Amino acid sequence: MTFDSGTGGSMTCTGPGTPYDRSYGLHAASPDCGFVYTRSSVGQPNDQTSAEWAIQWSVSWVGSDGTVPVGGDFPQMLSRETATFAVAEVQALRAN
Repeated sequence: MTFDSGTGGSMTCTGPGTPYDRSYGLHAASPDCGFVYTRSSVGQPNDQTSAEWAIQWSVSWVGSDGTVPVGGDFPQMLSRETATFAVAEVQALRAN
């Protein structure tokens, strides 16, 4: 999977990732592939950013025609999706 944040940052993740489990909670960071926005989307058109995800698929198959094994590889496939959303920013001051 490749990810373009819409703010100049991007990343690539390999492998299937980690299956989601409710015990992680809604805001847990991904253990193997995640992106953190370091600035809000204020100042972008409509104060939102547009991000894009793309997943490349490799598919092989095996079966039988009733007498002998058959199989093959499909051509590489690419799924692509975009989303537009606001990125909020929280600032804090810590004093000792």
